[in-house]
Amino acid sequence: MKDGAPEELSLKRFELQYIIGQGAFGKVKTVMDKKTKKQYALKYINKEECIEGRSTINIFRERLMLQTLCHPYIIGLRFAFQDDIHLFMVLEYAKGGDLRFNLGKQAVFDAHTIMVWAAQLSYAIDYMHEQKIIHRDLKPENLLLDDLGNLYITDLNIAVSVEKRFPSSESGTLDYMAPEMFTGQPYGLSIDWWATGTIIYECIYKKRPFRGGESNEEVKDAILSKPLKFSDKTADGDPVPIIPVREQFLEQLLERDVSKRLGSANNGRGFEAEVKSHEYFIKIDWKLIAEKKLLPNYHPNNDKDAMNFQPNLLIEEMINGGSDVSYRPRKKKRDPNKKTLGEKLVGSFSSIFSKSRSDNSLSQKLTKTKTRKEIELEQMEEYFVPFDYELPNNPEMKLPPDTKKEKKDEGSAATIGKEGAKEDFTPEKGSPLRNNEDDDNSSVHSVDSAASIELAKKSTLKNHSPLRGGFEPDEEEFGDKIKITDVDESPPNPAVQKQTVPGAQL
Repeated sequence: MKDGAPEELSLKRFELQYIIGQGAFGKVKTVMDKKTKKQYALKYINKEECIEGRSTINIFRERLMLQTLCHPYIIGLRFAFQDDIHLFMVLEYAKGGDLRFNLGKQAVFDAHTIMVWAAQLSYAIDYMHEQKIIHRDLKPENLLLDDLGNLYITDLNIAVSVEKRFPSSESGTLDYMAPEMFTGQPYGLSIDWWATGTIIYECIYKKRPFRGGESNEEVKDAILSKPLKFSDKTADGDPVPIIPVREQFLEQLLERDVSKRLGSANNGRGFEAEVKSHEYFIKIDWKLIAEKKLLPNYHPNNDKDAMNFQPNLLIEEMINGGSDVSYRPRKKKRDPNKKTLGEKLVGSFSSIFSKSRSDNSLSQKLTKTKTRKEIELEQMEEYFVPFDYELPNNPEMKLPPDTKKEKKDEGSAATIGKEGAKEDFTPEKGSPLRNNEDDDNSSVHSVDSAASIELAKKSTLKNHSPLRGGFEPDEEEFGDKIKITDVDESPPNPAVQKQTVPGAQL
């Protein structure tokens, strides 16, 4: 292996522990590095199920972003490798569980904690936007806490680079989507600021700001037209302090007019000019935020033996006879230059028949055409190269040539296509939040884009122009119909867990 990447990097290096998350074709377990005794989160994806779900491109893109990004509040990749059945990504582990789980077990979060989380999240979002990446699926399930209560962004499965063009698809979790995502027109970085406002509101009131009925259309209508309301109580009736500057901050984040939304300056890069300097953050020392020295008051791991995720997946695994993944030595790779006897015979017959024009069809029949599954399995072997963050030089991770742009007929999970399946590690349903009125929006609906656009036209959207930076819309991002994953109120989605950067060790 060139550049010093270890060929021996495999599951053998890690001690498997307990399962904490499950998705369409992958799971997440905690593991311990036998060499360093450090604990990580292991995300493992079944290759064949990933191909069947038409989500190979997502895995490549997420892996590339995780390997590239380095920020104190973004989960980072530590190792990557594969065996004959699975792709493996070893990520940093945040022991406090996801924000959804903690929303379910804590009655009220104090004002300081929410303010620090808002600052940490804003700081991380600005970094992603600086790298020209939109997360597109910010929600409590995709925000993790460490044992000190610090907040981290995770799950870049449908994140998208806007280096050359802006997306226009309705991708993400419906309840956290910005209004402009329903217009069918290209949108920009500002959608992440809208999602930030929705999350902060939910941390305060234990409910989302715009709640509709059970259908996508009702939820969209609420996002597009219902007024933003504040209260002195949570959805459970617990008292909430009225903080005018915080309410103003939320009003400006949840502004339907994109040109007026907080953070929208400089084509969505308004952190320095608008967010950081907002009066809500007047008590925030941003140097301490950068150094992870300004902590929230809420600490999820007061009990060291506590498991900050729902145990149902662990129980299910035990009932089914234990772990479904283990170390497997790799099969010996075949030399592509050496042909089998069958291939030699096919080649001989093909050569003979090709001499006659009339026999060309038979020649073509004898020449085997690779299936999409075979092609993508080969791409996984070639492009999902080993990665070890401890090494100074790793093989360069690249996207396969035919996956640099999504194809309309592929149903890519990045756009949650008609036949695609989003790799979203969301455990079973059943959260205390599910008792709230109007909050049971856990189903998946098929949405007609034309209806979405018509509904958006009736909204109060104004001056939606994400193309001020000169990027082109991504015209091939998806087809006429999509699936949107509604919010899952289940507590834990400890999908993947936590990143260190220089000077910011967990």
